[in-house]
Amino acid sequence: MIQGSVPKIVSMLMLILSVVACGGGSGGGETLLGGGATGSTPSTPVPVVDLFLRAPDGVTNITSINGSETGRLIAQVLDQEGGSPVSGIVVTFTSDLGQISPESGTALTDDSGFAEVSLGAGTTAGAGSAFASAVVNNSTISSSGIGFDTDGLGSGVGSVNFLVEPILLTTPNGSFTVSRDNEGSVSVTVTNGDGTPLTQDALVEFATTVGTLAESAVFTINGVATTILRAGTVSGSGSLSALISIGSETLSPDPLLFISAGDSVATIILSVPGGASPSARASTPVDGSIDATNPVVVTATVTDSLGTLSQGSVVQFSLSGDGRLSKTSDITNVSGVATTIILAGTIQGFGQISATATVDGVSVVTDNSNLVTFVTDGDEPFTGEGNSNLTIVIGLDTNGDQADAGENAIDADLPGVLFATVTQADGSPLADMVVQFSLNGGVGDLFPLNGLALTDLNGIASAALTAGSVPGAGTATATIIIDGATFNDDSFTFSSLGNAGDAVIVVELLFNGAPPGDSNIITTSKPATISILVEDDSGANLPNRSTIVTTSLGTVSIGGSTPAATATAITNSSGQIEVVLAAGTTFGTGTVSVTVGETTEIVQFDVGVDGLQIGTCSGGGGAGDATDCSSPATFTSGTLAISTTPLSAGGTSTVSLVVVDASQVVVPNVDISFTTVCAGKDPAEASISATVTSNSSGIVTATYLATGCVGTDPITATEASAGLTATSNDLVVLTATIGS
Repeated sequence: MIQGSVPKIVSMLMLILSVVACGGGSGGGETLLGGGATGSTPSTPVPVVDLFLRAPDGVTNITSINGSETGRLIAQVLDQEGGSPVSGIVVTFTSDLGQISPESGTALTDDSGFAEVSLGAGTTAGAGSAFASAVVNNSTISSSGIGFDTDGLGSGVGSVNFLVEPILLTTPNGSFTVSRDNEGSVSVTVTNGDGTPLTQDALVEFATTVGTLAESAVFTINGVATTILRAGTVSGSGSLSALISIGSETLSPDPLLFISAGDSVATIILSVPGGASPSARASTPVDGSIDATNPVVVTATVTDSLGTLSQGSVVQFSLSGDGRLSKTSDITNVSGVATTIILAGTIQGFGQISATATVDGVSVVTDNSNLVTFVTDGDEPFTGEGNSNLTIVIGLDTNGDQADAGENAIDADLPGVLFATVTQADGSPLADMVVQFSLNGGVGDLFPLNGLALTDLNGIASAALTAGSVPGAGTATATIIIDGATFNDDSFTFSSLGNAGDAVIVVELLFNGAPPGDSNIITTSKPATISILVEDDSGANLPNRSTIVTTSLGTVSIGGSTPAATATAITNSSGQIEVVLAAGTTFGTGTVSVTVGETTEIVQFDVGVDGLQIGTCSGGGGAGDATDCSSPATFTSGTLAISTTPLSAGGTSTVSLVVVDASQVVVPNVDISFTTVCAGKDPAEASISATVTSNSSGIVTATYLATGCVGTDPITATEASAGLTATSNDLVVLTATIGS
């Protein structure tokens, strides 16, 4: 029964509600209810906004926000309390703490009247309230506030529209430590809220507390933003963050912690043969000693802060200690390499090399553990720069034997020779070195007076020392001279009786065993021997006298010495020296001067040509005239070519010949003199060029002028050095005609 009465009761209630709602009838604002009672007019429905703060699952209500979790701030708009949802309405969210995303704080209601934003922890800790408001039917409605607290450890908020994956760091060795050789690849991936790939661009701004980034602002490609994390120059722990801007939202994943080695700096590393290249070596990197025949190459390898070989960097090498460098600067090649060479130098000892370079405007220096150290024998030949490693030893010889020692006294009958031996670091003799001899104390006389001498092949230089006119003891010194600068020296003390007086020097010369004459001729195959005798004014031979011989053409040599323009020697026990005078490549007249002390004698000589000939040619393959000696010409010695004959009175003609050697090769620069019978008369009846020099083709041409000569006028051409002549009787001068 109770069950049957239920429908009736429900029907009655529905009817009553219907009457109340409709008001019934058309009354003027009042509705009769039941037994004629009178009611008021019903109110207009008021829209409402309900606000909820929920966990990321969207179901659980929360009251706290922290830096690792984002809250969902959800509002629902109804047309009235408990009424129907209102869609398409803009809801504005506000909060006095935390951070709302999107930044605009607005969202549009869906078909269920729901609008949603994200609420992050923000950066200020404390308690706050969130609100939501909307405009419905031109009226602004607001929700009640929702209270919450936050730890203030958030840098951004999540998003209901997008998902951000954690920052990813990938290194070659798989660690979280970045270094110059282990750079990190950093990436951030953004997707739509439902996990589908992102189709719009998002700007990702990376930041790091240590190290450096290849790019700090990167747009996503297919939702992924990537950059390179480098170690930088500061070592230690670091934090890498990313701020993502997409649409009106700003998102930020949790920071990534990592370690930096701080070694992203340019480097310069020195290496030498025998070690890993390039690498630093704490021990001495040069194996064995450096000597004159075993230099060592030092290689500097330069890389930039990214570890890339640096081309075009200027490297400055610095040396401290002994030895020397072939160059102190170099430019790196395409392999980032600059080099220098360690040379032995002239001082035995130790050396150390460092290097600097400028890379991308930053100066980089070799590490202290990479300094190249070495030992050198210091045996390079000394050239006058730096410290000398030469040795000079002075001695006195009075008996012609430099091997014995201890001689330290001279007199008039026992003059001496000062000799100085110059050797290199390895003990070998040094030739052609200038030695300056000098005397102190006013005792003895030195020849030559300037005391300068040149070492021979045995490294020995010498000068004559005579007793002079002052008795007593003195000091003789020999000093090495290089480019006018003085270096090593050696001295010793001697005594003199001072009984030689101031001797007058007489020099006598013989040219090939005969007194010099007008025909002192040498050729390349026929040198001459000049005999020199040094005496005093009484005719006594003077031994141990320093003699300087100089030639203006060719070379001179004494006792097998190297032929040169100047030679120095000491007279033997008989006061004699023999000099070989040899021809060079220049022909003509020269002089040989012989100087002993303040006395100088000069002899003149001529340099001729072996097999020299003068004459004419016939049948030449060129111009075909008498001076054309080209193949297959035939040369006839002793003949002349006359251009015009017979010759009218007062006329001119040319007289020609060719100068050749034994192989009929033309010889230039040979002087030929011309004479004729008529030109030799007084007064002269003809003239001819007196002396003509052969040109580059060996041709000599003289001009003949008849000035009264009649008939045949014999012509003679003479080459003086070899005594050669060429003649012609072909020139005929005609008798002058009346009126001519």
